[in-house]
Amino acid sequence: MNCKNCDQKIEGNYCTNCRQSTKVDDINVAYVLRELSDSVFQVNKGLFYSIKAMFVSPGRNIRDYLDGKRQHLVKPIAHSP
Repeated sequence: MNCKNCDQKIEGNYCTNCRQSTKVDDINVAYVLRELSDSVFQVNKGLFYSIKAMFVSPGRNIRDYLDGKRQHLVKPIAHSP
């Protein structure tokens, strides 16, 4: 199979040349809402956990974030790469 993006031969789940996934999602309502959420609001996972943690134990939540324990948290300020 060839990559739909750069036309290089692909063996596996990703193109080794441009890193595009071989799986291409169908464009439907769920896809549009997910892309909107990811690109505009920069929220995909951890939003409700972060909100709950800020109310239950804000000090520990902030300390964990500053210490680099960020996997389960939402970024407080989203930035573009």
